[in-house]
Amino acid sequence: MAQYGLEPQDITNALGEQNIEAATGTLGQNMDDAYEYVLKYRGRYEDDRDYGNMVIKSLPDGSLRRASVCAPS
Repeated sequence: MAQYGLEPQDITNALGEQNIEAATGTLGQNMDDAYEYVLKYRGRYEDDRDYGNMVIKSLPDGSLRRASVCAPS
């Protein structure tokens, strides 16, 4: 991580910002004869390849540091 100018907090921040599970809301809750549906968003990442594409840091030149570049080979 040091050779890429990264700190553990950079990884923690990227995971917290880009891989979330959150309720997206409900439909039909204000109608008399409607069913209420709860919608959920599972997050962006489901397997190892998804994590490899995660953006860890934006660089000063506008390029992006992705997790796949930082992973050991």
